[in-house]
Amino acid sequence: MLFTLFLVLSHVGVAFIDVSTDAWAIQTTAEEKRGKVNGAMYGGLFFGMAASAILLGVIASDYGYNAAFIVSGVLVLLLVIFPLFVKETKIIKKRQKIGSQLIYEFKKGTTQLVAILAPISSISGGIIYFVVPLYLKEVLHLSLTQTSILAAMFPIMMGVGSIIGGFITDNQGRKFALYLFFGGSAITFAALYFGTELMIFAIIYGLVGLMIGGYHAATCALIMDITNPKICATEYAALTSLFNVGEWAGGTLGGTLVVAFGYGRAFLYSGWFFGPALLILYIIKIKSNKKKR
Repeated sequence: MLFTLFLVLSHVGVAFIDVSTDAWAIQTTAEEKRGKVNGAMYGGLFFGMAASAILLGVIASDYGYNAAFIVSGVLVLLLVIFPLFVKETKIIKKRQKIGSQLIYEFKKGTTQLVAILAPISSISGGIIYFVVPLYLKEVLHLSLTQTSILAAMFPIMMGVGSIIGGFITDNQGRKFALYLFFGGSAITFAALYFGTELMIFAIIYGLVGLMIGGYHAATCALIMDITNPKICATEYAALTSLFNVGEWAGGTLGGTLVVAFGYGRAFLYSGWFFGPALLILYIIKIKSNKKKR
């Protein structure tokens, strides 16, 4: 029970850091640079996931889990200390009426469509996150070392995709980037159906990570654009939390798909959810932020 309590508190703390960082980025970042900023933030997140998976895994193996938890706590402490040395320019001088302002923002058609797009576009990712570890163990029969290599490769490719997606988002516009990465995701997710051999699966799985990173950067840049700076932390958190809802639903659905249809079709069907996402994206009307040359 004590471990569970600390685990919940750690996730609450991570959420606070995440939301505060994103809200700060909304207030201080020019619109034409938000793609690159999100690409950098998600790139840092995914590269950090890969590095920590290796580092903390080694520490846990050689010195025990307690040592790994202590090291991770020290790393988080560094994040807490860093903002103390950064001078913040507070834009908002008086307390806002958050509740009524949030309701007003969600009455906007574009906000409502983005709120629908967010969970639908993340369902496929939730399926993959749940199904792939089981597939590696039960179908490909990988060793722990092989599984660890793939587990580290995936967030690295997501990091690369985030950076690429950030540049495309700023240079070509939000919708162009999302069409590109949603369409690419539909193909690569479904292509996992053919990953019956390790090498083929590893290549396709890497491309899946690339696409996920790309549409993370583009989608979050879009959400920043439609978020009211006066309530940026609240509105942005509300919209991005819908990603988690979609991933949770996808994880729940993933188990059902595997039991009912097998791993191959679960991968195939995961790509289909980007179809509705592309249709909703087509309906959304947003201005192009392509740089003037």
